[in-house]
Amino acid sequence: MNNSEFAKAIKNREVVFGTCMTLINPNVLSVVDKLGTDFIFIDTEHIPLNRKNVSFACRVLEGKNQASIVRMQHSSDALASEILDSGAQGVLAPYVEDIEQVKIIGATIKYRPLKGNRLRKVISKEVILTQEEEKYFDNFNKDRLFFINIESQMGIDNLENMLKTGFVDGVIIGPHDLSVSIGKAEQYDSKEFEDKVQEIIKICVRNNVSVGNHFSSGIERQIEWNKLGMNMILNSSDIVSFVKTTQKEMNEMRTKIQNTSQETNCNIII
Repeated sequence: MNNSEFAKAIKNREVVFGTCMTLINPNVLSVVDKLGTDFIFIDTEHIPLNRKNVSFACRVLEGKNQASIVRMQHSSDALASEILDSGAQGVLAPYVEDIEQVKIIGATIKYRPLKGNRLRKVISKEVILTQEEEKYFDNFNKDRLFFINIESQMGIDNLENMLKTGFVDGVIIGPHDLSVSIGKAEQYDSKEFEDKVQEIIKICVRNNVSVGNHFSSGIERQIEWNKLGMNMILNSSDIVSFVKTTQKEMNEMRTKIQNTSQETNCNIII
């Protein structure tokens, strides 16, 4: 999907498919259009990628008709501006729990390049933008999207009000941190974890906001969550797929070659 198509799909809660990319190099980027994805998630929170890496990836992805969502190192309005200037279509703020975070970062994205005191007054509604200004910002930030990570109970508790700000285009669940924050670390099959995921999906559906879960433990759960209303299917990552595929094939080859070797030795002895 190109940027306009992806933005429209997100706002209409259409189903879109993506994966996480950590290997930013020309060889990987050259084949990204063969993945069958609509968007690529780039993580700078846990992956040591600099601004040059991110900008290079985003520009190539745009040329490949792949939307890019970049997760910031931490929730910051300054970082949000930097990521958009680097060419990302969407910005993902990690571990969001507070409505003020959403207002500041959301306004920075939607009213870019407005900054400072006047932006704060726009957020507080002390200043009402003119129709001319609104038109300018809409055009300047066309198709730019703001996503928030919900990864804690506090984030869930405040989610409804955060969505009502009108700044959030989509919610992406962070399964690892969510499981840890509710006392069920990496227990993705637990009822407690599943209940929290379903609660987040229901809140997003009720508020007509796109929602996804960056999950790497099989596609069956993604399919089931989609039935509940999850429309952003963000599955696995390049490194996880690399490990799983290599591990599976290595184990299979070891087993078959060792068995063949044993049979051969047996034949020789006979």
